[in-house]
Amino acid sequence: MRSWVYFYLYIDDVNDNPPRLAKDYWGDFIVCYPFSKPASFEFQGTDDDRPPGGLILKFRIDNESFAKDWIINGINRTTARLTMKHANFPKESVSVPVILTDNGRPPMEATVQIPVRICTCTTNNECEKTPVEHQGGTSIGMALGILFGVLGFIAIVISAVFISMNMKKKKNTQAGQDGTAAERAPMT
Repeated sequence: MRSWVYFYLYIDDVNDNPPRLAKDYWGDFIVCYPFSKPASFEFQGTDDDRPPGGLILKFRIDNESFAKDWIINGINRTTARLTMKHANFPKESVSVPVILTDNGRPPMEATVQIPVRICTCTTNNECEKTPVEHQGGTSIGMALGILFGVLGFIAIVISAVFISMNMKKKKNTQAGQDGTAAERAPMT
């Protein structure tokens, strides 16, 4: 006797991974100072879990003080736009904390940092290089200056010693040649 039965097995992935940024955005978001209108940036999130029906992320600003300066809008299921609310920002680097929440069961969330640089730009829309502020330690230039100064001092001291020895040697040989013929004759 034979029997045929259709058997369906559905396997659900456990939501064990929090969402994250799709890539490292360090240095991607630059605002050239001074600016006349607020700038906006698009960024994308991802999740290593694959929920049924596809990934849907929700985006929100984590800190109230940042929420006063920034607004976030979802563009599609995994992409959002971060926009400045005003144009009164100082020249500095800012990391805007954003909470990503996935649509898994149970939903997981993660706080990510969106880095934004506000700086004076070159003609290529890149931040100008600013000198490193003195942090209380020595810089490489200072260390090299000290090293070359010490080596120069040692070279001067050694040169002075050799010149002095040379002059003394010449003086002794000249004194030996100044005597009479009887004084210079070998003793027997």
